[in-house]
Amino acid sequence: MSRQAEISAESRARLLTAAWDLLAEGGSRATTVQAVSERAGISRGSISWHFGSKEGLIVAVVNSAFDTLAENIGAAFDSARSHSWDAVIDAQSVVLSDERFRIFGTLALETVDDQGPVAAAFADGHRRIRDLYARYIAEHRLVSDGTDPADAAIALRALTLGLNIHRRFDGETISLREAFDALQAVAVSPAPVKRRARTRQSR
Repeated sequence: MSRQAEISAESRARLLTAAWDLLAEGGSRATTVQAVSERAGISRGSISWHFGSKEGLIVAVVNSAFDTLAENIGAAFDSARSHSWDAVIDAQSVVLSDERFRIFGTLALETVDDQGPVAAAFADGHRRIRDLYARYIAEHRLVSDGTDPADAAIALRALTLGLNIHRRFDGETISLREAFDALQAVAVSPAPVKRRARTRQSR
């Protein structure tokens, strides 16, 4: 790689890092071209050069964030002492213990009703992580034969996303470990579902 190419790659990486931090801190409104430029210490024109627009930059950040998330989860699975729900819960903990991954809760709120490129990138990344969990759950038979591993993976992703959103609004009251311990208790020893007794209607 030539020196010029190295400089270009470094500039792109610095812009991605700056935008990622700003998105995690305050969402897309806080992630202005000017703010990214100042945080990265690079001219505003570099954003257009590398990403085309602010939207293109955010899409690139979303893709990078999901790539990093997949790598971290995969590493957690590979290093697990036993292939059990403990490994799954620990992998989920990785997501919420890293402040950078607050980006997922922030963007989920912003893109839920959006149909643009950022929402599409977010949805695609979400499916990638869901499928990663589903494959692990299926491979190690962590659910009963009557349960679809994909459904279990969806429940896990929903919990993580919900905790991420909750932490943004009321981070002082949430204990990540306790939340995951509760999830593990339900996953391993599901409590019986209570149903309301039916009453006969008078005819």
